[in-house]
Amino acid sequence: MLDLQGLPLAYGGQRDGRKTASLMAEKITRRKIRMRNLKRALSLTLASVMLLGMMVIGTSAASYPDVDKDNNVEAIEVLQAVGVMQGDDKGNFDPDRSVSRNEMAIVMAKLLNLDYNYYSESCPFWDVPDYAKPYVGACYANGIVSGYNATTYGGADTVTAVQAASMMMRALGYFQYESDYKDGFVIATVKQASKIGLFKDINANQDSPLTRDQVAQLALNTLKTGMVEAQKNNADITIGSGDTAVTINGAVTYVYVTSGDTKFNSAIDNIGATSLGQFNDGLIVELGEKLYNGDLKLVKNDTDDFGRPSQTWTYKNDKVGTYANKGELIASYDKKVSKGDLYSLLSSAVRSDLENTAEGSAKLTVTVNGGYTNGKAAGNTNADASSWYVRNSSEAIYTPVADSTRRGTLTEVYLDKDNNVDIAIIDTFVYQATSDYSSSRDDVRMAPAGDTVLALKGGELTLKGEDFNIQDVKTDDYLLITAASATGSAYEVQSVQVAEKVTGEVTGYTANDSVTIDGTTYNYSATALKSAGGVRTTAYTVGQDAVVVLDNYGNIIAVDEAVSSNSFVFIKDFGSTSGLTTKVLADAYFTDGTNEEITIDRVDNEKSASVLLANNVNGKKAINKWYTYSVNSDGKYVLYTPSNRTNANQPYTASGDTKIVINGKVDFLAAPGTAIANDKTIMLVKDNEGDMNVYTGTANIPDVNLPDTKTATVYYLNGSKGYAEYAFVDLEGTNASVVGGGDETSFLYVLRFKGTTYGANATQYFTYSTLDPESGEEVVRTFESKLFRDDVGDGTAHPYSLQYKPSTNKDDRITSLPDVPDEASGKYFNKAISGQAVKYDGGALTIGSNKFVVAKDSKITLVIKNHASTTSLLSDPKMDHEVYFNTQGVTVDSTLKDLLMTGTITGATKSSSSTVIDTLYITVNSVSADMGGATPGAYSDMSITVGDAAADATATTAANVPTGYTLTASSSDTAKATAAVDGTTVKVTPVAEGTATITVTLTKTATGDTVTTTFDVTVSAAKTADELAVEAAVAALEAKTGNDVTLAAQDTAYADLDAQDAAAKRQVGVLVGALTDAGAGVAVDTSKASDGFTAGYKFAATADGAKAVVNGVDTGDADAAAGTDGISIVTVALKKGDATGEATITFTAKARAFKDNNTKNASAVSKLQAVTTLVDGVTPTPPTKTSDEAADKTSAINAVKTAVEADGGYSGLDTDAKAGIKYAIKETDSDWANGTLVVTVTVTWKNTGLTETTDVSLTLS
Repeated sequence: MLDLQGLPLAYGGQRDGRKTASLMAEKITRRKIRMRNLKRALSLTLASVMLLGMMVIGTSAASYPDVDKDNNVEAIEVLQAVGVMQGDDKGNFDPDRSVSRNEMAIVMAKLLNLDYNYYSESCPFWDVPDYAKPYVGACYANGIVSGYNATTYGGADTVTAVQAASMMMRALGYFQYESDYKDGFVIATVKQASKIGLFKDINANQDSPLTRDQVAQLALNTLKTGMVEAQKNNADITIGSGDTAVTINGAVTYVYVTSGDTKFNSAIDNIGATSLGQFNDGLIVELGEKLYNGDLKLVKNDTDDFGRPSQTWTYKNDKVGTYANKGELIASYDKKVSKGDLYSLLSSAVRSDLENTAEGSAKLTVTVNGGYTNGKAAGNTNADASSWYVRNSSEAIYTPVADSTRRGTLTEVYLDKDNNVDIAIIDTFVYQATSDYSSSRDDVRMAPAGDTVLALKGGELTLKGEDFNIQDVKTDDYLLITAASATGSAYEVQSVQVAEKVTGEVTGYTANDSVTIDGTTYNYSATALKSAGGVRTTAYTVGQDAVVVLDNYGNIIAVDEAVSSNSFVFIKDFGSTSGLTTKVLADAYFTDGTNEEITIDRVDNEKSASVLLANNVNGKKAINKWYTYSVNSDGKYVLYTPSNRTNANQPYTASGDTKIVINGKVDFLAAPGTAIANDKTIMLVKDNEGDMNVYTGTANIPDVNLPDTKTATVYYLNGSKGYAEYAFVDLEGTNASVVGGGDETSFLYVLRFKGTTYGANATQYFTYSTLDPESGEEVVRTFESKLFRDDVGDGTAHPYSLQYKPSTNKDDRITSLPDVPDEASGKYFNKAISGQAVKYDGGALTIGSNKFVVAKDSKITLVIKNHASTTSLLSDPKMDHEVYFNTQGVTVDSTLKDLLMTGTITGATKSSSSTVIDTLYITVNSVSADMGGATPGAYSDMSITVGDAAADATATTAANVPTGYTLTASSSDTAKATAAVDGTTVKVTPVAEGTATITVTLTKTATGDTVTTTFDVTVSAAKTADELAVEAAVAALEAKTGNDVTLAAQDTAYADLDAQDAAAKRQVGVLVGALTDAGAGVAVDTSKASDGFTAGYKFAATADGAKAVVNGVDTGDADAAAGTDGISIVTVALKKGDATGEATITFTAKARAFKDNNTKNASAVSKLQAVTTLVDGVTPTPPTKTSDEAADKTSAINAVKTAVEADGGYSGLDTDAKAGIKYAIKETDSDWANGTLVVTVTVTWKNTGLTETTDVSLTLS
């Protein structure tokens, strides 16, 4: 609605003047598919960081914490889906923030998908910042916006309803001519926008700034509006010319744009132009149809999950949301709706139509939490329509329980244009979070917290963050939920909201009706029951604080705490003072362990001291009762007998050493059937020395042993649910022992060993990662010694183990932590589980053969270790483990559904005779598919020959393939062998020589789970004659020994390995030739160069393979030893026809044995000396120095060489000695410029085992 100060309105006022209560939710339908791809993802539509205020982080409106039922949720979600308006960088939509003209231009440019980057340099306005220039420029160029003048846009100003509507209508095709504004800009804009419905649900006046919430609604209205184009009925007339010319525009009519293109022309609406008085054919094209080419669709005649008349938006086939038709809502109530109310609400014409049973008449449909109670469920008959409305009747239209007030029940009445009436009745239920929101799992777990519990679909008690805004939920938060089901069972949660809690002093209450807290009276919700133990039966203590939980309508739906624990006191006895005025004193023990003497004002409104002290003994009267209390302004105590609670006691007289209080048991007193405790029971123990100790919970209540003949009495206060809330025992002077208690819990789960730390005097301590028993968070605890497991005494940590009864010292270091025992007849259990199924149904939890009952206070923790088989169960496959702390049985069941777990179950039941779980830790080491006993069998490896028929694989374990399972077989190499299944037999068919692995797979049809087994198949084939010949040749060559593979020793050793290999190659040639000569027909294959063969041969070149011979040094002895033999390894490629093969032969190259060279060597040495003397005596004639000094020097050196060689004394040497003489002549020092040349002649004689060298320097001048 647009308030235009007297201008005509298209929409306005409240219907029939009735006050309409706000809807519980604009959209209560569950977000199943909608916008998950946008959730918490950075929007890619940003053009600049400066746009953050308008559109940044994409989230669904359900996840906008600042968007509620009072906002235009439908518009916000649709505009978000098409990428036009989104949230800010904090995840908020900021619906109440005003929109500037710059931001409005951004919205228009995005809405119309203008090419705004093209216009970034052409924006004509000086006052537009850079981030907005492309958008303002694009809108200006396309006639969507205009400035205050030619250069001023006013972009920082907030946009008004009139300005924004003008932009939208220009986008639709209106206001193309100046004559359109003949009544003035404001009047013309308002009149046309009102006419076409753009201001519907806007609720603004013409000058007020529009908010983001209103802009979203205006944009959605525009998307649903038909586009137009201008038609001139008369030509323009221009009078005069030049600057004085005046143009009179011809009359302009705007007609709807139509189209026959079925791809988009009915995506949003299917109104034909002819139905609106136009003659052009086809359906009107709405702006949203044109912009998104039919991808944005609206289904109008829909119903939401609560049965309300609704419309559903989709974008690119993804559901955006389903929204109740607000335009058809005529009344909304949050308490009793009488038949008389409904009669008055519906006009006589509507009632008449409803009572008409003729086909096509109006229908009355009533749904309760989504389930039909008449109308559609009754075959659309209206025979009972009038029973829902009766004139002046006070009878409620709906009273499913004994509560006619129906407070907190939302009843909505819808009326459409055909007089169809839909009544949707929606209850609110209360649950309580049992875990903090987990970012890794994106979920919160919950449990029922009210009197009325829904049968949720699949027993699901987990809320997912992709569906609901639960990121801030903490453990113990109360959650208000609505849920829907068409059948009355398997309800699905539709909305979730953290409930408001009110804490204050109770100033009065009316049983079953209301409570007054701090002066405000709160009624009970209709879902809070009067039956025994119901919320309405809660008894309060006036003057004490209470904490109540409210629904969305301010009604009490749950009581968190009627009286706080610090409001209870145990009174041991009354005493009195002496004097004129007797005061009643009391020996009081408070729940924090404080013992005080207090003054009593009154007890249950009895103030008389004489009455209170009646029957006292020596001024003292035993009381031994629990009370609640308040303190008046004089500091005196007012005691109240707790309502809905019972004081009781259990006396003991020990016969022998008697245990009267038992640690860790629900039946915590030795006398059976007297009292039961839970984890909230507070027990006060006054020990033998008179010291007070306080213990909370069964796990911490200590063992109390009373010595023979001693007496003691346990006084306890039972709550409304039968559990002892408080207990007191006085053991002073009894010598009773108090063992244990005071620990955080009787259990501690150890994850892993962390390391060793050192304290004073280098004392070693050991740290372990553990699960905090209260929060489930990973906490490092310090141990005095290493943790052992009884079955493995190796002094190391054995991870993922539940231990119990931890003992700590004053430094909070754990001194002992025993294994949880597996008791045959006790309450503790510690069992290994191997390949067992986990099932949960209706409070019964079965793990293999172990059966448990899950109570509301049962503590179940599931620990899944990282294993190849469990990665799909982990939220992050890289994590070491995942913990579901204090989870529900249904969560365990759904997590391990259709799986067999291997691991451990450890914990305790409520008692030794009970199967009700107190604490259970399930550790999953690995999982496998639950195949229900079906198996693919097991098979031996097999050999088969090409050409054979298909052979049955030999089954060592037969396959078991019941109905619902299939058996298949596949081959890793179908070119070698194929496999198929015949019934439960696996048949293998050979194809070609080689090997293949056969995989046999058993598949569970319902789940797709599989189990596989494998075996290998070797396929062989008959060889050809050529293949046999080559194979025989290879065998023959590789069998050669002796002289065939020995290279004879030589007087001169092989120069290197190459020479040695060459000798081996020649020998191979001889051997192959022998084969050919023998008729084998096998030859060396010289075509194998690409495989590393040279002319058909390949030689080993590694240190461990081939090696050259090594000759020793001649010692001069007559029989000198030979050196080390060498090895040549030759691989020769063979062929015959198409058959090929390779033979590898190792040859031994024998080292040379030395000759006796002593005499020859002695002669050679003496000859060398003679040569040296001779050379030293050479006096060559120096050459004549010429101008070519270099040439002269060379000639001089050559002359020396010639003289030496001519007179070198060769004649006296034998052949070997002569061969060993070498000369080396070089210039060593000279002054050639002055005619001096110095050369050095090196004379060397080298023979086997002996080297002699001498230098002779000659100077030529």
